[in-house]
Amino acid sequence: MVPLYMGMEVVIAVSSVIGNVMVVWAVKINRSLRDTTFCFIVSLALADIAVGALVIPLAITISIGLQTHFYSCLLVACTVLVLTQSSILALLAIAIDRYLRVKIPTSYKRVVTPKRAGIAVFACWTVAFIVGLTPMLGWNNLHNLQRNNSSIGPDLIVTCQFENVISMEYMVYFNFFGWVLPPLLFMLIIYSEIFYMIHKQLNKKVCSHSEPNKYYDKELKLAKSLALVLFLFAVSWLPLHIMNCITLFCPQCEKPMFLIYIAILLTHGNSAVNPIVYAFRIKKFRTAFQRIWKHHYLRTLMLFQIHLAFFTCITQEIFILIFFIHFHFWVNYPFKGGVCNFWDDKMLSPVPTISKAICWLISLKSLTTVARRRYQIIALFV
Repeated sequence: MVPLYMGMEVVIAVSSVIGNVMVVWAVKINRSLRDTTFCFIVSLALADIAVGALVIPLAITISIGLQTHFYSCLLVACTVLVLTQSSILALLAIAIDRYLRVKIPTSYKRVVTPKRAGIAVFACWTVAFIVGLTPMLGWNNLHNLQRNNSSIGPDLIVTCQFENVISMEYMVYFNFFGWVLPPLLFMLIIYSEIFYMIHKQLNKKVCSHSEPNKYYDKELKLAKSLALVLFLFAVSWLPLHIMNCITLFCPQCEKPMFLIYIAILLTHGNSAVNPIVYAFRIKKFRTAFQRIWKHHYLRTLMLFQIHLAFFTCITQEIFILIFFIHFHFWVNYPFKGGVCNFWDDKMLSPVPTISKAICWLISLKSLTTVARRRYQIIALFV
């Protein structure tokens, strides 16, 4: 079970990093994506990149049952909590931003400025660090482990597992009931209100026999896509939090190991899903991804092929040159007593003159062909 879990974690990590790097890249190269909503989406993508590049490797390390210092293991667990909280707050910021865009469309740009959006992103990460690093300040399992003398020694070396270092009271009462469930419910209310307002505006336009408002049509499509991101986040993270509640309220209840692995994979897999949603649901992202693929990935592949062809030509030239030098010495300095006599100019060549001329022509023709190919390849770089 563990090797399969590790293999799936590696696949998720690679997908998460590549997909979310493309999200950040798309916002960078496409000016139409540089508004406040996509600023929060970039913040979410950065958290997901950190999950793929940092959290998943650490999770694989934890699954091995590594023996480490208590606070080292606690810091690893807190890193996961920080990134999770930053994702939730980024989704909350996106929901509030879309609500303001629909509620006050005329004064939205005056109220939601890039500077205020940057402050909001900074505030989200600050709160995420405070909430996620709270166990480092004392709300952890150290005292419980010390009461059980067989679990931890005076050097604080412990088997690094999430439940060994993180207090379930913190995870359930503070983290889940305080900073996960309320934002999710609040976002549910916000998106319900957004859909209500948009449908109300669209119905009003239709009833008055005027053209449908393109602004609200666009907002409706984008709101549906972002609501789908929220739904997938909730589906991915709620199972693990429910299992934490079971651990706290029913300590004697058995939890199958494969269910724990599935819950962990769901939480990590959520980081790889968002770019797929953007690609299929948001046209601007889809266009930017296609542009990245055509103008960057394919170009990189072409450059690799050019370098490979250039290297092949150089290799052919070297082999032809070696053959030419070897042939030259064999013709002009025949072996005498098992040793090639390079200095005996009076010795006659055993090879007829016409054979020499043919071999010279073949060598020169080969060199000319390879050189022409090399210059054709070089011309592609210019």
